[in-house]
Amino acid sequence: LEELLRTSTEREVQRAAIRSLANTENPRARQTLRTLIERQDVSEQLRVEAINTMERDPGNGRGEDAAYLRGLYPRLQ
Repeated sequence: LEELLRTSTEREVQRAAIRSLANTENPRARQTLRTLIERQDVSEQLRVEAINTMERDPGNGRGEDAAYLRGLYPRLQ
């Protein structure tokens, strides 16, 4: 999934990878989403998709995602 995010140019493939990463409890997957969100070389649309995916699922012990997103907003352009 990480490789697809880095190499695919197809929006639907990238969106599917984001959704899959967001639906796992794997900490590495959560970090991959955070890294994607902070990358300046990724389209704004894809970054928004990753943010929205994290916002939609505040449960499953992901309170740290909410804290991350609160700290992220002041840093975004």
